[in-house]
Amino acid sequence: MRITVVTGEPSGRLYAGLVEEALAVAAPDTEIIRLEAAGHHDTVLGFTEGVRSAPRLTRRLSAVGRRIAGLGPDLVLLVGFSNFNLPLGRACRRVGLPVAFLAPPQLWAWGSWRCALLRRAADLVICLFPFEADWLRRRRVRAVFTGNPLVDAVRAGEGRTARSTRKMTLERLGMSQDQRYIAFLPGSRPSELTHHNRLFDTIEIPSYLCLRIAPDSPLAPHRYDLLAHADAAVIVSGTATLEAALLGLPQVVCYHLGGPTRLLARLMVRPRC
Repeated sequence: MRITVVTGEPSGRLYAGLVEEALAVAAPDTEIIRLEAAGHHDTVLGFTEGVRSAPRLTRRLSAVGRRIAGLGPDLVLLVGFSNFNLPLGRACRRVGLPVAFLAPPQLWAWGSWRCALLRRAADLVICLFPFEADWLRRRRVRAVFTGNPLVDAVRAGEGRTARSTRKMTLERLGMSQDQRYIAFLPGSRPSELTHHNRLFDTIEIPSYLCLRIAPDSPLAPHRYDLLAHADAAVIVSGTATLEAALLGLPQVVCYHLGGPTRLLARLMVRPRC
């Protein structure tokens, strides 16, 4: 069996990697081909930011669609990155390719009208949360919840962390073992890093080291160890908030948007589950 996996942002790559590891064990004869939907600067969140990146994504959409058609996979697995993967899924299904969508857009938070787009884009939607699958099925989307692969990843990280004490972790990173610290995670998209690094630059907490863990930081490979031993965290809403929760870390969740996007979000976001 040949599966083409399409990702476009860091969280999607994380989930895709976990699925690929599981398939390597459960179905070792499966051939998996990973395609990247976009470059680093195309992974944006926000209305105005999305408009600016649209021409690049449109060109990339055509190229990825042609590549998938040439590969002729038995299944196309789309992971997150809905602005790109929803139209890509429709294009794949039009030429007869079966499509599964892992980590769908959070339509229960805003834009529930996009359920029709999701129905046309995927034969099966694989949700990360049980309530999400129930919500989508009530809106005639074929959706399932089979567990969240991040849970296993964090458990594996906890196993490594259990063998690494706070003292060992801090010494390995050249920090004082008595240092109390709060972890700051500014997100992964370029726009998130820009907005939140500016915000985090203004924060000082007496008696605590504010330890910033960005995706390209030398601290990133030690993220689970650092989160497990932190006193608390300030985290940009996203996959990292779930990771911290699974590790039992007290956290403040934040998200800072640009002015036009913030105004539109206040008008449009209406969580209803």
